Amino acid sequence: MEHIPPRCSKAATRGEWRTHVSRRTADAPLDTAEDSAYRRARRRCRRRRLRPLWARVLRALAPAARRDDGGLAALAHHYRRYIQSTSGWSAVIESCSFLSEALDPARTPHVLTTSLTLSCVCALMERAIVLVNTPEATANERQWYKFLKSLARALKNTTLIVAKPIQPLPEAKVLHHIKQLESRSTIEILQRGKAADFELTKTDVCGQLVQHLC
Repeated sequence: MEHIPPRCSKAATRGEWRTHVSRRTADAPLDTAEDSAYRRARRRCRRRRLRPLWARVLRALAPAARRDDGGLAALAHHYRRYIQSTSGWSAVIESCSFLSEALDPARTPHVLTTSLTLSCVCALMERAIVLVNTPEATANERQWYKFLKSLARALKNTTLIVAKPIQPLPEAKVLHHIKQLESRSTIEILQRGKAADFELTKTDVCGQLVQHLC
């Protein structure tokens, strides 16, 4: 019978255990289709559990940012992993809706004072870049672009000190994405009783996003 070394805290035994595990892994058969399906199902279940959790976090971001001493930044990596593991636009648009509430012009945008906010936006943009691959702009894509314009407006008008993201994006990537969205956006017809927003040009939107996300 093969000797299986016990797990304990001694360095030598730990090395022996790692050698044993590596040898057993190398000798193991390749994953079957059933194993792969099981792993995919587990990942889907994990994403379903994480989505309501991140919804609560983003809803509470505005009041939490006012008391933040830097601890919220530790969540940025976990949010990026979560959003990159999602499929489709639904999780992206949901996150945008929560952040848009916190960036409402009627409120003071305290969310901009924590680096978690723009770190989330960077992660969302990375995901959106992958999703913008249809021949014509979709409703979700237009909603995403609308959120970016709202963010740019908040960045331009705020007097607060804006916290930089943990992992800034390359300027070339942000510029390409914004220009792609602009070229694919349709002409929006103003609704009756709604004033046109002339305070923010395309140059303003691009400039604010590049300045704060890169």
